[in-house]
Amino acid sequence: VAKNEILLTGVFMTPAAVRHANGRDWWLLVSDADENRHYRLLLSPEGFSQPDTQLIGTKPNPVGKHNSGAGNAFSPNGRYYIDHNSFLGFSVFEFDRCNGLLANERRVEWPQSPIQDFLRSEPGFGNVFSPDERLLYVTASYVDVSHPSLPAGSIPYIFQFDLTAPDLASSIDTLNTIDTLRYFPYGFHRDVMWGAEMGPDGRIYVVHNGVSYCTVSYPNIRGKGCRFVYNERDFGTIIGESIPVFPNYR
Repeated sequence: VAKNEILLTGVFMTPAAVRHANGRDWWLLVSDADENRHYRLLLSPEGFSQPDTQLIGTKPNPVGKHNSGAGNAFSPNGRYYIDHNSFLGFSVFEFDRCNGLLANERRVEWPQSPIQDFLRSEPGFGNVFSPDERLLYVTASYVDVSHPSLPAGSIPYIFQFDLTAPDLASSIDTLNTIDTLRYFPYGFHRDVMWGAEMGPDGRIYVVHNGVSYCTVSYPNIRGKGCRFVYNERDFGTIIGESIPVFPNYR
């Protein structure tokens, strides 16, 4: 009955949706890209509510360098929310599905340097929580100069964090180290991990610059036992950054 109605204007991170605790309505959370401001809207049978604002978190203000493509996301049951700036770091909050409020931030800062643009030329923006909400998977890409035949190239990584650890940042585990001369089509020394989503089969799928998805088969398992596979689900053509994005309808 209505379309093209503007809900918010500004520079935002990726919107994320999660069910209200009543099982009928939906929360839509939108984080500002440049400060620690978070907007929440309630979608009910009557339509969208007016946005409410919450100021919380330690995101630098102003950020200065942001990536609005970062895939902010909720955990499957809505307990956690991640606000991820690909160049600076991310914050994991607890979320109340009754009142739509964030609380109890845990912050992870990416290493910074005067040449960070060269160290992190291609950010990832995949953020996925495990089905049991104990682990967090985050994609990233760093420059590699280990091959003298080529001046530089980017190597993709997927990191696992333990949400039950006292210190979230120190719980980081690198699940892969990829030689892109071997894996990327045509021998180009360049690959990037982009978006990541949980499939209905309980596996995590990660899109990269190649012709396939990458897969985490057992995301509830800590460490290498989660079985990260670099090329699984081959499409036969380069698919770029594309991956569907859905809230958890279940």
